[in-house]
Amino acid sequence: MVKEEKKSKVILGGMDMTKRGRNLVWPIFLIFVGVMLLLNSLSIIEWSLWLYLLRFWPIFLVLGGLRLIFGHSKVGEIILAFIAICLFSGIVFVSYISNTEDEKVWFFPTSIVKSVRLNFSEMFEYGGEAIEKDMSVTSDDYENVDEIDLSIDVVASTFTIVDDDSGEYLELQSKHYENLGVPKLETELKDGVLDIAFTSEYPNGSLNWRNTSPEYDFTLSDTESIYSLDIDLGAGEGTIDLDNLKMDSIEGNIGAGKLDVTLGESSIPSESISFDIGAGEATLNIPSDISFSLTYSIGVGEISLNSDAIVSFIGDGVYKSSNFGDVDTNLDIEVNVGVGAFNIVNN
Repeated sequence: MVKEEKKSKVILGGMDMTKRGRNLVWPIFLIFVGVMLLLNSLSIIEWSLWLYLLRFWPIFLVLGGLRLIFGHSKVGEIILAFIAICLFSGIVFVSYISNTEDEKVWFFPTSIVKSVRLNFSEMFEYGGEAIEKDMSVTSDDYENVDEIDLSIDVVASTFTIVDDDSGEYLELQSKHYENLGVPKLETELKDGVLDIAFTSEYPNGSLNWRNTSPEYDFTLSDTESIYSLDIDLGAGEGTIDLDNLKMDSIEGNIGAGKLDVTLGESSIPSESISFDIGAGEATLNIPSDISFSLTYSIGVGEISLNSDAIVSFIGDGVYKSSNFGDVDTNLDIEVNVGVGAFNIVNN
């Protein structure tokens, strides 16, 4: 004889607690991320805010533990969703206040803003003295150099690249912290091509997401050799300002960072400029008498010319400047944009 077992039900306020509910935490998280990226793209909040937000990653462990406690019932999912909204909102609020110097933030009283900064200031400050270090790659180190391939890989850092007439291949002034962004240069000369690779190391094996970030200032000065730049930028900010340097190509891979490139007439690459942009932002400044052809692929980000949108939704295509082919210098630009933004300034 087969006995039929009956499952007990728990009724709370007329709702079946055993009925399986939807997981609402993940959709809520995606909404928060989408809103944040939108505010980044509109320049309402700075991209550097992500450095603060990433420090709260253990909150997902907390939400995972609460999910195990509440189970998969409808009531449990509603309670967990409410907790997630409160936690995500609180994290964004604390990070924003800690990342801005404004005395007044939205409609919150000044007393609350000061209290949050006072109680959370240690969380967002790196304890330790800055370490300044100068490095260089000179003509005394290597002879018979025709081309210089420079790759720069930085995470959660600030860097600048400029040129002058000192005649050296590369000079670097850096400011880093113990176990935080230790600069490293590797070089190799082969068949007249000098490869220079720069990386920022984290000896303790992890990033420190506080508001103190390493700084690297590069100066390129050899006007006889031809340079190629390969930039890999994580969540930091970079500025490239070149006037007289001979350039072959520039490649930029931007995660959630921000890169600003300014080129003079003499430093327009003979080959191409290409950018692969995830959730970050890149701006390319070129002289008005330089024409360009832009080949693009875009997700839900935006590509613009002089702040006027060229395309702002999913698609592939080619855009050419009005003077393309009518001037002596034509530039080929290739751009892949996910949810970030790319702007050409040509005026």
